[in-house]
Amino acid sequence: MLWSEHQTKVPLYSYRFAYEGSLNKGKELLKFQHLPGACHIDEVYYLFSSPLLRTEIPPSDPAYRMRQLMVRMWTNFAKYADPTPPSDEGDYTCRWEPMRAIPGSDGQRTNYSVLSIGKELKMTTLPELERMGKFLEVAERCNGTIDNFVIPRIDSLPEKSSSSSSS
Repeated sequence: MLWSEHQTKVPLYSYRFAYEGSLNKGKELLKFQHLPGACHIDEVYYLFSSPLLRTEIPPSDPAYRMRQLMVRMWTNFAKYADPTPPSDEGDYTCRWEPMRAIPGSDGQRTNYSVLSIGKELKMTTLPELERMGKFLEVAERCNGTIDNFVIPRIDSLPEKSSSSSSS
């Protein structure tokens, strides 16, 4: 999320995957099927097939539609730098908006809006935002302020040394 505050030249699209369907293989592998929601890595099986984990599904399965929707959004992002471009006539229930830095009393702050991918697509505020705030409070008490935390830009990283020792 810090990225959206410091890298303002390009849009940052964020999502929260909460869809429960037959391709939630992360939950299956970790034996978490009894827990509600999605597991870390579950969305990967909606984007990529895995013969090992048997991710082929018939068009009659509701997860098939979700797979098509997600692949279309990721493909649109690669093509147009926008997962739900206005020119696309996709089956979207909302437009995926990027996070935006908005002016605040103490300078810029970020609007933590994310695309919630569940039974329906909807833009929402990141539900874990309050918990993240508590974490940052603890981090600041233990380590000092994070206001001067610098995210290195790609063009500012040191060059890889081309000299190698020969034996």
